[in-house]
Amino acid sequence: MKRNDDYYYSDNYGSSGGRRGRSLAGIVFDFLAAVATAAFALALIVAYLTPYFNPSTLGSLTIVGMFAPVLYLAVIAALLYWTIRRRWIVAAALLVVLIAGAFDVSKFYRIEFKRRYQTEAGNRDLKMLTYNVHGFHNAHNKADAAPFAAMLAELPAMPDILCFQEFNRTADDIERIDSLLGGYSMIETVEFSDIVLRTYSRYPIISSGRISGQSRGTSQWCDILLRDDTLRIFNNHLHSMHLTADDSDDIAKGKIFFDDDKMRSIVQRIQDNSSIRASHVDTLTQVIRSTRCTKIVCGDFNDTPMSYVYRQMCRDMKDAFVEAGRGYGYTFLPMHRLLRIDYVMCSHDIDIKDYRIMDECTLSDHLPVAVRMKRIK
Repeated sequence: MKRNDDYYYSDNYGSSGGRRGRSLAGIVFDFLAAVATAAFALALIVAYLTPYFNPSTLGSLTIVGMFAPVLYLAVIAALLYWTIRRRWIVAAALLVVLIAGAFDVSKFYRIEFKRRYQTEAGNRDLKMLTYNVHGFHNAHNKADAAPFAAMLAELPAMPDILCFQEFNRTADDIERIDSLLGGYSMIETVEFSDIVLRTYSRYPIISSGRISGQSRGTSQWCDILLRDDTLRIFNNHLHSMHLTADDSDDIAKGKIFFDDDKMRSIVQRIQDNSSIRASHVDTLTQVIRSTRCTKIVCGDFNDTPMSYVYRQMCRDMKDAFVEAGRGYGYTFLPMHRLLRIDYVMCSHDIDIKDYRIMDECTLSDHLPVAVRMKRIK
């Protein structure tokens, strides 16, 4: 006859094999997993909140929004782990956290439900490109515009509007770009020294202006006479995060967690520069919202979709990537190609027909973004 404790420790009472089957190592691993899960879930909740608060209010927590995609994947992994462990309450709580951010997923990754980008181009479509050319600097830190001009010349069709940031007027062979776009209208706005924002348009530019931020953040606008209508373009290079290539590498590889001084320096710079960008954007968005004609807002925002800057800029506007992008959207090559900080946004009376991040073009630390669109009558 079997003793009662034989039944108690049998597998009939659960896959864990009862209390006797749980080793000390397993208990320790579950404890560490629980701590990591709580940290990831809390950080993801903070990332959800970052767009709703000015960076000067959030302080050092501003940096958390940069890592929203990684945190989201980490919480998904934790959900799978606790589901396998049959910890249903923990799994349910994690599922709620994930559902709360489900609508933000399309800002980073867009599933291709239909192949819109293969639609035939119409004769009234407007093609535009935005590109931070990083002063045309090459691997040898020499400003050379020739490779960029060659890239433009090889495009299947030249864009109707080109918006450049960090355009170096003194780069070698700069005349090749001027020659290639010789038939276009052009305006430029000084960022600093010989580095300018430059906008080219196949259509006449009838007026323009500048909206300056603190330090080096600069925006320009121009009105383009587009057939029988006026279109206003906002070309922007918002204040930089001022992270070096070494900083980006240390963040991407997690080295900053082992160097307190480095971490404090990076976090402080991100916090300070985010506040400067926010101040610029508060002024800029007032001008954007007061513009009654059709408008396109583009350029290097130096902030991710989980940020105060993005939320302010995207209010009452369409994000072209969300409308017609595909796959994971990134436009900045450092940080393991994690960040999308270059954007094209437009009025709701514009239909985005095609959106493409030109990931084959690695001449700059940014990638060009090409968009094809059409005004909705």
